[in-house]
Amino acid sequence: MGDPGRTRYGKTHTALGLGLLEGREGNQFVPDGLATRAEAAVALLRLWKVLQ
Repeated sequence: MGDPGRTRYGKTHTALGLGLLEGREGNQFVPDGLATRAEAAVALLRLWKVLQ
């Protein structure tokens, strides 16, 4: 089946490449951290624009 960590990394890398996700202040990227409502809203809006 493969390593779940590699699959998650690949999907995260894809989302970064599409511009759906960005780092936080101080050039930090926290993939296992909690997203704020604003961060989630921005990611969903960017996804919606990519899908159109």
